[in-house]
Amino acid sequence: MFQKVVICFFIYFFSLFLFSCSDSSFEILSVSDTGEEEEGIRRRGRRDRDKKDSEDSGDSEKCIESYNICDRTKEVKEHIMSQLKKQDCREVTKEDLKSITKLSITYREDLTTLKSGDFFGLTSVKILFLNFNQLERLSKCVFFGLDSVEKIYLGNNRFRSLPAGLFFYTQNLKEVYMELNILEDLPAGLLEGPEALKGFYAGNNHLKELPDRFFYEQRSSLEVIDLCHNNFKSVRT
Repeated sequence: MFQKVVICFFIYFFSLFLFSCSDSSFEILSVSDTGEEEEGIRRRGRRDRDKKDSEDSGDSEKCIESYNICDRTKEVKEHIMSQLKKQDCREVTKEDLKSITKLSITYREDLTTLKSGDFFGLTSVKILFLNFNQLERLSKCVFFGLDSVEKIYLGNNRFRSLPAGLFFYTQNLKEVYMELNILEDLPAGLLEGPEALKGFYAGNNHLKELPDRFFYEQRSSLEVIDLCHNNFKSVRT
């Protein structure tokens, strides 16, 4: 059974009931269940939208599908080659990429952005560490190809915002950490994609509010939401 631990502000979900533990005062505005129709609109159908649908909606970004790592962000390419003990990026194969189960790219002072295709082919990676860098921007397709990833660490960077649909292709994601950034807002649709997200950690940012029903699609799986040390006056769940 999940045990309650009071650390600043956590929200705990038990089925559809919301509880809060806090050492600061603000209002919790919970959204009641509206029936089975919204539960029936599953993320899997949206994940299968083709690229033309994305373009028709005004989003022209295309997710890159290439096993060639030579054109990837320098820090990503170097780390993959080091882990595989390769001297030439042209030697890295699809099977090489599939053999990697954990990727840790941290403490890189020049790493400010990541692009589409950087992690494509890393289908066996379960944990991705991108914390303690200087990241400011991410492509919305950056995690495309991370079919098995369960934990993503984005803490201790320089993010002010994140793109909607960032986790769209990470259906197995269980925990995401983005604490100790300078996030001022989070977009609606940020959490579309994961089918059983359990933990969302965004403490120590500059957040003032969340979009309505931000956690609604994850309400049956979420166990912990950490919004500690932000600037909230109210939270709509």
